Order: sequence, then C-alpha cells, then structure tokens
Amino acid sequence: MLRTDESQLLVAETRPLVYAWVLAPTVSVMVSPEPGRPISLGREQDLADAGDLLAVLRAVLSQNSVQTTRRADRVAREALWWMWEQRRLPAPLIRSKYPTKYPWSAAARERVSRLSKDGLRSGRLRGVIIEHLIPWGITIRNVVDRADSLAGESLVDILTAHGAAAVITVEEDQQLSKEGLANRMPSDWDGLDLWARAKQAKLHLAGFAPLDPPASANDTPG
Repeated sequence: MLRTDESQLLVAETRPLVYAWVLAPTVSVMVSPEPGRPISLGREQDLADAGDLLAVLRAVLSQNSVQTTRRADRVAREALWWMWEQRRLPAPLIRSKYPTKYPWSAAARERVSRLSKDGLRSGRLRGVIIEHLIPWGITIRNVVDRADSLAGESLVDILTAHGAAAVITVEEDQQLSKEGLANRMPSDWDGLDLWARAKQAKLHLAGFAPLDPPASANDTPG
C-alpha cells in the first residue's frame, strides 16, 4: 500500500495548466471494459526494478533542473518501457509488444483479422498502439518530479495504478489528439473513469475486447 504522504498523484492538465490531486487507488477503479495492465514479476523483483528505475528518474530530475526544457524526460520514458512495462506485458504478445489479453478496439482487431484473411502473419501488424488510459506523459512527469522523495514501494504502486491500457489504431489515437486529449484528461474528469478520454473522443467502448490470439501471435516483425 502507498504511504499516506505518498498516496496522492499529481495529474498535470494542460490548456490551461491545472493541477488536480487524485489518490492512486482511486485511479485503479475498474470500469467496463476492464483495462489491460502489466503483471507483477513478484514483489521482490518489482521492488528491485523500482530501485533501478528510481536511480534513472533521479538522474533525469537532476538534468531537468539544469536544462531549459524537459527533454531528459525521454530517458525516463525509455527506462519505464524497457525496465518496467515491456517485461510485464502478459503473454501472448503480437510483435513482442501487443498483449492479446488487453482490450483491443474493434478497429484494431480488424487490422489483425485482415492480415489473416490476406494470408499474412500477425508479425506484420502495423497501425496500432498501446494507449495508456491516463496519458503516460502525466505519469512520467509525476514520477520524475517526485523521484527524490519516492520510495520503491510507492513507485511500484504508482506504475501499477497508472498502467491501465488498451490497444487502439493510430487513427483512433488521432481522434484523441483532435479532442485535445493526447496528453491530458478531460477538464471535467471525476478522477474515477479511466475511459473518460475515449468517451469524449467518441471511441466505441462496446467494441473493445481482448484479441482472440492467432496461431502466430508471438511473431516478430517480418
């Protein structure tokens, strides 16, 4: 569990810049459809990885303090992917990246179905992305800015709470951007509904479902 003084996550909104505090357990409330989440590798390994991540995040925080931009946040993004999220994606995966157990939009599932109809292997899948339901940039900024005060246990809990994700098409991602939601939650977000961005962008929630994995689900790009 998060410590009392570390249980609140700073959600940074843009246009205008607004700061709203929400509890980490609150943002993990499950709503339909159920989001996908990285799995635990066991508490001991999770804490070990969190300790390594904190070293990177603190270095990024130090760099941000002496630079005029937050370009060093890109290092944090890469570290969070390779040192945390990618290792915890539940199998089976398509292209070693997209979990079939995550909810896929109907359009994203159609991309896979089309490959099968054309006699192509799923490793050739293009045009889909893993979309964090709370923009990952918010989480990155949060953990970088708080890196000096975060404990490993709290980082594990934050990444677990904010790891909720789905697979969508690049066109659906563009819909989020057109609504001004690429890097923020809706201005009237209640702190509970993880699918608030998708709803505002009019993505068809009823169409989200896990992907029935094809025989070649673990294909690499070909």
